[in-house]
Amino acid sequence: MRGHWAENYVDTLASMLIVNGNNGKFEPNKQITRAEFVTLIVNAFDFEKAGENPFKDVKSTDWFFDSVSIAYANGIATGSNGNFNPNNPISREEMATMIVRVIDNIEPNKPVPMIYTTYTDEADISDWASHSIQTASALKLVSGFDGLYRPKDSTTKAESATVIFRLLDVLNTY
Repeated sequence: MRGHWAENYVDTLASMLIVNGNNGKFEPNKQITRAEFVTLIVNAFDFEKAGENPFKDVKSTDWFFDSVSIAYANGIATGSNGNFNPNNPISREEMATMIVRVIDNIEPNKPVPMIYTTYTDEADISDWASHSIQTASALKLVSGFDGLYRPKDSTTKAESATVIFRLLDVLNTY
């Protein structure tokens, strides 16, 4: 992790007990799963309102059960066809959608700059994610790569830690 571009973000979140690694290793370039990402959100923002778990693929014995249930109860996590797909890598468009839902939950009247970011791969962005990607871009929570957003690409642990750090900053919650 030393010398990695996300080192400061990860170290800060680790000191706040928001992120941790496997056997003391963070593995910043590894893909992060949907379950791991909602766990970061729940850890970062202390969401407590729990509800029923509607997902067929999330069992009460899963390590992520509480985080997924809390994220669902707070309108942050949704699934598809009754499944959450917790072990699937989270895509960049799914990540943007979840972080904008966090903002809507914590600060529903958050002013968003009227900045439209044009990505050359805009046609690849799902309709359901377009507004969230624009909002997250305007708030400088996410950015692209040489004009591309790469909405279907998986998110790395380093990228997710950076986004959570920026989200804490935007919401003035750390």
